[in-house]
Amino acid sequence: MRGSSPVLSASKRERLGTRYSQRERELGRLPIVVYAKGAEPLSLSVDARETKRHINKGEKIYRMDLDYTRDQLMTACCELVEKNRLESCYIRPMVLRGYGAASMVPFASPIEVFIPCWPWGAYLG
Repeated sequence: MRGSSPVLSASKRERLGTRYSQRERELGRLPIVVYAKGAEPLSLSVDARETKRHINKGEKIYRMDLDYTRDQLMTACCELVEKNRLESCYIRPMVLRGYGAASMVPFASPIEVFIPCWPWGAYLG
């Protein structure tokens, strides 16, 4: 894994809006929007399980066994977006070691999971 970056397969979304985003989620895909300076936003979708698999790779490298399954985390992400009625958002599941032992060996520090999410409109444009 050293020196390589995860690559996600994405497909362009032709239909936009809350209803179509919901359909993507029901099909196990995550609707995303990519913003770049000087370019129009690009609406894509990525496979939810593939995305979570990349997250889990990092979890194993840092020896963090979660109390949640992949499906539970993906369901929580989707519920967070739906509950907040977000058509376009930035969502970033995070797993980290919380406050605990102040040493190079982190095992005494608790493993914490956060799912920050906020509306994400036009960016860098």
